Amino acid sequence: MMGTEGQLYIFNPENDLALAYGEEGYTAPPAARLLRRDLQMLPVWWCEPGSTILSQCCSADAEWLRGIGDAFGIDARCIAINHLQNHRFCYRPWGWNRDLRRRLLNECVAADQLPSTCRIDRLRELSHRRISQRLHRHVSDWLLLCGEVGISPVVLPEIPFEAHSVAEVREYERSHPQCYIKAPWSSSGHGVYRVLEPESRNFEIWTQGVINRQGSIMCEPALAAVQDFAMEYCCNAGRAEFVGYSVFGNDSHSAFSGGIVAPEAVLREMIVSQMADGTAWLLDAVKEAVRAFVEEEIAPHYDGYLGVDMMLYDDGGVVRLNPCIEVNLRMTMGAVTALFARRFLAEGVRARFEVVQSDAETMRRLAEENPPLIEDGKYCGGVLMLTPIYRDARYFAVIRGKG
Repeated sequence: MMGTEGQLYIFNPENDLALAYGEEGYTAPPAARLLRRDLQMLPVWWCEPGSTILSQCCSADAEWLRGIGDAFGIDARCIAINHLQNHRFCYRPWGWNRDLRRRLLNECVAADQLPSTCRIDRLRELSHRRISQRLHRHVSDWLLLCGEVGISPVVLPEIPFEAHSVAEVREYERSHPQCYIKAPWSSSGHGVYRVLEPESRNFEIWTQGVINRQGSIMCEPALAAVQDFAMEYCCNAGRAEFVGYSVFGNDSHSAFSGGIVAPEAVLREMIVSQMADGTAWLLDAVKEAVRAFVEEEIAPHYDGYLGVDMMLYDDGGVVRLNPCIEVNLRMTMGAVTALFARRFLAEGVRARFEVVQSDAETMRRLAEENPPLIEDGKYCGGVLMLTPIYRDARYFAVIRGKG
């Protein structure tokens, strides 16, 4: 393969939906297309120096990038999709799917710059929720070994169950009242169903529809959440590296609602402080167990970031750890916060990262009334808009001080 001009980053947040579709010719819903346009410059906060970012508004984005570059010492540029044929890049999208590959090929991007359909299909298979079963078993075995060397054994939640019929789901629900059922491929809370009325017609139609489209459905016990968090990793050349923690909230639909921007040690302490006394070792053991699993099972097939969502939950007054709610085999908002904190957060500062729906006038006024404080290329406080404020934008990525 010929040399490239560096990294080309693409923000395609509809990736999970495209994986669920599974084929070429996917059309993202209007909200997903708008999110993609409004936050298209978000990769500037994790891209490598000298990188390029795909843009639909290149002239406006180029001006914004110059301002951000001067303030934070970032070296990045943008390019329109119809100019890709004249360049060779190493492509770094939010996530890979068949339809993204098709769209790039249609813009005359050479096939040798892109992963093959076989490799993308392998990534799709690794994105199936059943990978959480394998990760649960791996962590359990790892912790069992810890017990053999003198560390107290721990209780983990029941491993998710993969059902292939409505009858199997109903049977599971009888022993796990108000359980969750989840489509094998889904996005931002879509495809997640709390079973409150297992005999209802709506439940049967929804469940059978998922099984018809995706072949099965995952069943999990309902847990009393104490804290949602994730561990973020990066795969490169067959190796896996821990990137950091993310502590976040989910809305009523299980979609990301915001995360805390703070140093890794601060986030770790936030998690450990809610665990039972003497169990801080468990967090570190799970971190290494997951890293080993990612390196063995995922890194041979994937280069890029991924996140493993986890949970502290209340089990009869005892706070326990669920080591895998799901594996997000793509860039994640949690990784965005972890990398921003590592690269651009001033010492002693804590903030909150949010993706909000609003309008350009409101967000511009918010930014003007609370301008960001930036010193020596580090964020110190105020409201920092992580993406340009387009005139007709509806989605905005924001960091606000004191998270």
